[in-house]
Amino acid sequence: MYSSVIDIYDTYIQNNSGYGASNYASDIIMENCLVQKNGNSGVYNGSDGTLAISYCTMSENTQDGVRNEGDSITLNQCNINKNSQNGVYTGQADITITSCLIEQNGADGIKNDNFSGPTIMGAIIRRNTGNGISCTNIQTTNIKNNWIVNNSGGYGIYISSAVTMAMMRGNTITHNATGGIYRSSSGAEPNIVNTIFYHNGSNNTTFTGTFTYVNYCRTSTTHSGSGNITNDPCFASPDANNYHLKWQSACVDKGLTTPDVNDETDIDGEDRVYNNIADLGADECYTSHADFDNNSRVNFIDYATFAKAWRTSTGQANWNAACDLKADGTIDYKDLCRFTNDWLWEPQEEQIPGVGSGSSLNPDGIAGQQMMMAMQPQPEFLTTEFLSAESLDMSVSRALAMEIESAESVEPIEDVFDVNETLDWLNELWQTDESIRESINETDWQEFLNSIKSSEQ
Repeated sequence: MYSSVIDIYDTYIQNNSGYGASNYASDIIMENCLVQKNGNSGVYNGSDGTLAISYCTMSENTQDGVRNEGDSITLNQCNINKNSQNGVYTGQADITITSCLIEQNGADGIKNDNFSGPTIMGAIIRRNTGNGISCTNIQTTNIKNNWIVNNSGGYGIYISSAVTMAMMRGNTITHNATGGIYRSSSGAEPNIVNTIFYHNGSNNTTFTGTFTYVNYCRTSTTHSGSGNITNDPCFASPDANNYHLKWQSACVDKGLTTPDVNDETDIDGEDRVYNNIADLGADECYTSHADFDNNSRVNFIDYATFAKAWRTSTGQANWNAACDLKADGTIDYKDLCRFTNDWLWEPQEEQIPGVGSGSSLNPDGIAGQQMMMAMQPQPEFLTTEFLSAESLDMSVSRALAMEIESAESVEPIEDVFDVNETLDWLNELWQTDESIRESINETDWQEFLNSIKSSEQ
């Protein structure tokens, strides 16, 4: 394609002897395409070309998944996997990569050189044979809020002869074969902030080279700078590729919070700052104050705890300060509003960016399925006034997690509390779910309902 303006949608490009798609001096938009098993790179962007690729898969191509030597390229929510060389290569050009999954490529996950200016945000870069990200002779580089993990033949990040200082903020860099990050003796040092380095290299090597500007990071050994820690980050389930933080993690609320950080989102697309302080690493840990037993789920066990403390005030029998979600010294319907808002809350499960991915064209159905994740039935005023949730696409058969506002962030609206709707909902739960009948006896449950009836009197 040469000197054109072209849109390519819903296209299946495979088994060509050269490039899957090649662009020179054209402006091209590609969406929902599957580009695989081609004899050269899956997509090539040459001189004077601009390319915007969204919701596409570039897989099993003989060279790079995407090769950029043109003016600029953007990759948004794409899967780039199992290509023989690099997942993405860019040279002498700008590239922006957001919310992509780049894995199992034969060389580096992302390779940047020859004065390119990469911006990489919200991506998972894992299980590549070389480095996670390689940068040589780069300028104006931003690497933020990514998981860079389990790359088997190099460093999480490799940087050499940088022209300008790179900004590396809010990344999780762990279990990479050679080390966390490498820097050559020449070139500008990077500015590293709010990042987790953990278990990289056989000797748990975080840094290879000189790194002066490291602040508010989790490192394997003590490092000069402000706010650095060496505690276990407490990942949710690293063996299952889940590098979200547990609420107990020492990395929670340990980051440097600046106006720029406030404007960002984490690996799940959630606000980068929760409880007024950013966390270390790519995941911002959201918790629920209604999870009284700290088992990462708000359920009937927590409801039994709440019911026992119902209609008590500070100093009375059965008072439980944890159930005073409104923090006003009395456990009443205002706290019930907050509790029911977090009903069945769970922390984010593993999220794989890269929705769409040419799924409608994939005969094997390996990507792009959709899933709706729904709450249990609740009173209408709760679902319309208090819940914030969205269904998200799946990629590579893994569901993106649902975002649910925590009770801490919701200010209940007292005049929408409807006693009858709440009682109807609770009666339905009692009749239809055995677990609640096992967690509280019928007499105590009925007393709880009766007290709700009189809550506004």
